[in-house]
Amino acid sequence: MTALSPVSTAAQTQTSLPAVTVSYEIARDRFQYRFENPSRFDTPELVPHNFTQTYWGDNQWGVLRARYRIAGSVLESEVAITPQRTTRGDDVDEFFQPTGDLATSGTSGNVDLRSWRVRHGVVLGRALGLAWRSAYQYRRDRSAFHSRQTKTVSHTQPPSSSSFTIEGSETTISEVHEFRVGVSRQWDPGRGWRVAAGVDASPATVARLTTILPLKYPGREIVFSALVLTLNPALTIRRDMGLPVTMSFASTQTFSYDDARRFTRRALTVSVGVGLP
Repeated sequence: MTALSPVSTAAQTQTSLPAVTVSYEIARDRFQYRFENPSRFDTPELVPHNFTQTYWGDNQWGVLRARYRIAGSVLESEVAITPQRTTRGDDVDEFFQPTGDLATSGTSGNVDLRSWRVRHGVVLGRALGLAWRSAYQYRRDRSAFHSRQTKTVSHTQPPSSSSFTIEGSETTISEVHEFRVGVSRQWDPGRGWRVAAGVDASPATVARLTTILPLKYPGREIVFSALVLTLNPALTIRRDMGLPVTMSFASTQTFSYDDARRFTRRALTVSVGVGLP
């Protein structure tokens, strides 16, 4: 196996990059949780049951990144935040009744969503012609469902479906912990242009969903978690124009290990950043 070259060597390739970058990011983001657990729906006994929560997390992000050196190591930190945005959220339960009936009960409506994330990483060095890095990222999405929601209840035996408006109160918190290892490669076409392509992988991403229903379960928080694989490929184009300007294209995709405990995220982002002197 080829050993990594010293971090200081990797740092030398970063010396011309800005120490601080401010970016504006637009994201098309869909994320979903699905869990299985016994529950009941008009039955005295517990029956097989699953619930799925889906969120439309499209938003705008303000991002601040910093690169710096401590004790010979090149470190990278990032903090990002969105404004509060009204978007859509679905919460659907399925109950497999003893009679063979599949009963579905779910709500769909508006939620007030706000998100933030932090990331901290270290440049490891170079091997096989690639730059290697590791990082930890934490992201938190808080969704407050509007009190007025549309609830739909359906049955398969006999077939029926009804929808009606309800007044309720529900807040959910999505927390995602990523433990990343990444590789990238850079090209210098000349005339101040630089292009970098890379991918981060987090084989042990922990996604945690907390559901708060104060009217139904006062004083109680319902918590489920899932372990998934996350891939984050990205392409960055940079041009030195007095101040370095960058444009980045990135995506996020998750893969679940267990069908009974799933977290799915599909996201595409475009960002424009300016390096500060």
